[in-house]
Amino acid sequence: MFLDRLRTAQPNGACVMESFDVTALYTNVSNDSAMQAIFELLTQHEGEINIWSGKYYAQIRGLAMGQRLAPSLAIAFMSKVEAPVTDLGPLLYCRYVGDCFVLCSTQEEIDRCFELLNTQSEYIKFTREKPKEDWLPFLNVQISLSENGYITKWYRKPSSKNILAHYLPSHPSHTKRALVRNMYRTATSVCTGRQQREESRNLERQIAIFNGYESVAQDRCRGNRRPPNDNSSDRRVPFILPFISNDISTAIKRCLRRAGLENSVSVVEIPPSNLKRQLVRNRLYDRLCATQNCIICPSGRDGDCMSSGIVYLISCKTCGDEYIGESGRPLCVRMKEHLAGKNRPNSPLGTHRTQRHNGDDFEVCVTILARESRTQARRTLEALWINSRNPKMNRREECLIITHDIGQYIKLLF
Repeated sequence: MFLDRLRTAQPNGACVMESFDVTALYTNVSNDSAMQAIFELLTQHEGEINIWSGKYYAQIRGLAMGQRLAPSLAIAFMSKVEAPVTDLGPLLYCRYVGDCFVLCSTQEEIDRCFELLNTQSEYIKFTREKPKEDWLPFLNVQISLSENGYITKWYRKPSSKNILAHYLPSHPSHTKRALVRNMYRTATSVCTGRQQREESRNLERQIAIFNGYESVAQDRCRGNRRPPNDNSSDRRVPFILPFISNDISTAIKRCLRRAGLENSVSVVEIPPSNLKRQLVRNRLYDRLCATQNCIICPSGRDGDCMSSGIVYLISCKTCGDEYIGESGRPLCVRMKEHLAGKNRPNSPLGTHRTQRHNGDDFEVCVTILARESRTQARRTLEALWINSRNPKMNRREECLIITHDIGQYIKLLF
């Protein structure tokens, strides 16, 4: 942080300070200069040491997998590798990242394209796959050539587990329907003939039933269609809520109908978090704690002290009393204010110190309860947490936001 570096510099009155700002930075950086700067940075960090799962590794060559820029750089490099092949003018050449489809008039031309691709780089080497039983898979399609042209059908890799979001877990019903509907549309849209379309439908139906969508698959088999969406929904105000269950969603929509708001408010349900969202992190081990004597990260993860837009819990290590608050600023900044408030009797922690510990100091630990960037939603979450846990340090003034904003609609629930 800037203030940490300023503190390290230890300036005084004998120093001189100014601030400089670039005029129209983006429009004055040429593409060639930017590419040259990227090349120099990559060369400079060619022997970079990385940490993964507590072990140190040195990357010998190649782009770093997991970096957001790596796919773009790889695709740009592949356009250079494939340039000689496109110059040959095959009947069709298509590439998606590292998978290529080549269509030529003769086998000799195909062999020539394969040889050219494998001689463009020391490390980039291609493998080839020929049609099996006259069918060649490419991406999610199988292609077969005949004297009258070609035919295509839907394709799933043998290694694919065909796992979808199962029908039983708690997901919005419209999400489940859309999942099967989109799979059905894909399976039928890539087919060229009636026989291939029927084979793709059978495969799609098997995958749906395997994931618990038996009734949905039967409806899809009969050709049932949902009525088209009403265009008036585009003009409705979105009411965003986390999805809990279909029963609760139905109850909320029933309340809106009772209030006469069904044409003005549209309920938008956020899907629940899954294991992938909770476990997979980009650059997981790059989270570092930069706060001296941090009391936040020891109770959570490194880097939590710099989190903003959060609802947090302060617990007294001596007596166990709790305080719940929210902040849109970095949590470490807010905690410094709380700790300084121990010396003020009118602050929550100061009042707790006087009433529970006879003025003696006490230690606390901090836990993040929720993350929400929007101020109004975050304050509502804070009030809900206070109402749920009933923390003794809070004065419950935060719950007034619920009474002010949504209290008038509570009677509609009964």
